[in-house]
Amino acid sequence: LKPTSMSMWPLHRPFSPRVRRLKSPASANPIRSDVGFLASMRWCFVTAVRLLYLVGTPGLWILQLVRMVCFVTAILPGLLPQFFSYLLNRRVRKNIVYGPSIRHQLDVYLPADPEEAAEPPPRLPLVIFLSGGAWTIGYKVWPFLQCKVLQENGVICVCPDYRNFPQSGLPGMVDDVDLALRWVFSHLEALRADPNNVTLVGQSAGAHLGATLLVRKARQEELEARREEVAATSDGSSSASGGSADEARAPLLNGHAAPAGEWRLSQIQEFVTISGPFDLPPLMEALHQRGLHRRLLRHLMPDPEGMSPTRLITVLRADAAIGVKAIARLPRFHLVHGTADRTCDVRQTRDFGAALRDAGVRVRVTLYEGKSHTDPILEDPLSGNDEMMRTLLEDITRRGAPAA
Repeated sequence: LKPTSMSMWPLHRPFSPRVRRLKSPASANPIRSDVGFLASMRWCFVTAVRLLYLVGTPGLWILQLVRMVCFVTAILPGLLPQFFSYLLNRRVRKNIVYGPSIRHQLDVYLPADPEEAAEPPPRLPLVIFLSGGAWTIGYKVWPFLQCKVLQENGVICVCPDYRNFPQSGLPGMVDDVDLALRWVFSHLEALRADPNNVTLVGQSAGAHLGATLLVRKARQEELEARREEVAATSDGSSSASGGSADEARAPLLNGHAAPAGEWRLSQIQEFVTISGPFDLPPLMEALHQRGLHRRLLRHLMPDPEGMSPTRLITVLRADAAIGVKAIARLPRFHLVHGTADRTCDVRQTRDFGAALRDAGVRVRVTLYEGKSHTDPILEDPLSGNDEMMRTLLEDITRRGAPAA
């Protein structure tokens, strides 16, 4: 992808000096200073032992692990130079803390060096990228190839880490994504990001967590709106005096008041999912066949139906009281999947797309013929023929030039 042809804005655009606020808490060292080296190593050891117990040792998963190691070794010659460029890139603010857990860190990819700032520039598009990893081996560095492409095409990219199993089950991971989004939306000004051009991207497990959060968030926002309506009706004096002090202090986001530290679905223009699993019960059986012990899956997914976006959107659609208005709060969805994906069947995306469409959600489904689970995030970026990223950049560009 050539920045000159894919981007509407020149590279190395200077940032506001306010971006420098992000410099002090950023560090190339992933060991958190408030945790320390020994405590971090102890945490890693305890987590590894518990995970080995839950996956079962020995087991079929070892064969899958060997296959994955062989695959990574095969692509290592192309991957290592790109990874070193990530490590040495001073325009990537690494390991910024956004929450209390050792895993609550994120990377910020800036299209230009903050030290070059001369005057406030136009705001740039923002992508929040949720990495995959089967909920067990995920890490914020995995999508660095995609984030680098976005960075080089004038797009700010934020890639948060989140707790993996066994440190947390799926509900805790969804909470982590919510916490990361709170950090991002509370730092839009410092990032000089365009609030009207924010795209959420999730790959594999990240797609699942993002979809689960958005559907639950839609229900939550509508319930909150109903409670506010009831409160306003029962207390006319508050509305007559202009509302409470807290409401007066809350910023307006597309017409909706947001509490401090909160974010709204209306702040996300589009959610792009890549090779995502959206219906967990059939996936659990497939994962078991591939070597993951049922004991691990029960701990990881204590409520598979309640954590399946396909089923959640269907249940929300059937809610006569709030379903229609809650669903209307959801952003556009763009579901991407390869037809040759043997890790997560393409039917997961087809069925989720159909459920969204039946519910009235704006959704587009793109299926790449012959693409595997890893093609969109590894093989295609390394080959330079990355149709998915080209489409994503075109969509971001289509939403307009940065706001002044």
